[in-house]
Amino acid sequence: MLAERLDALQIRWAADNEVHARFRVGDRVAWPKVRGQDNIGTVMAIEPGGRYSVMHDSAAASGSSMRFLVDFEACRAEGEPVASSLSSLKGLPRKVWAAISALLALEAMDFTMRVGLLLP
Repeated sequence: MLAERLDALQIRWAADNEVHARFRVGDRVAWPKVRGQDNIGTVMAIEPGGRYSVMHDSAAASGSSMRFLVDFEACRAEGEPVASSLSSLKGLPRKVWAAISALLALEAMDFTMRVGLLLP
């Protein structure tokens, strides 16, 4: 039940933020592993919620029907250089960016006030 709710929220977020697929079915894509080389595979379907269904090359070689659900923003074309780590943050919802911005502004004001109190 929790997985269904999470899927529904992801679908709603993708619709609200007008997230669109960059790749089509049959395109070759890469997405990062936690450690090591990138995953490489073929887009098999475009799923709701801003995700691709991708068949990993190792699954295709073994005859497995296993697919990975990979977020649109995590994929890049096979052979395309890795973008900077900051560009991956652009996919965050606007409310999260607003909260981060507000927190940073408060921290800056607090720092300015403390420095002003310490200096003669």
